[in-house]
Amino acid sequence: MGERIFSSDPLRAFENLDGNLDFAFAGEAETGFPKFIDMLDDSAIEPDYFSIAGLIWKKDQELVANPVYMEEDLDRLGLPGLGSYST
Repeated sequence: MGERIFSSDPLRAFENLDGNLDFAFAGEAETGFPKFIDMLDDSAIEPDYFSIAGLIWKKDQELVANPVYMEEDLDRLGLPGLGSYST
């Protein structure tokens, strides 16, 4: 899950959804989210959640908010996919 609230107050947002949430992202998830999915998809390696920028997660019942990565060149990310929105 990711939303503005996770970028502005990540730990409180996660705590408010405790029990219904395992992971969330703060900041630009366009970089961290694909790495996160690739890591979860590779069962041959132990997940290193600390290596994923912006990831919010629990380690031994304690919330961890990894440092946020904010892309300086948003043009590098391309246009958002808005195909599911109608005008």
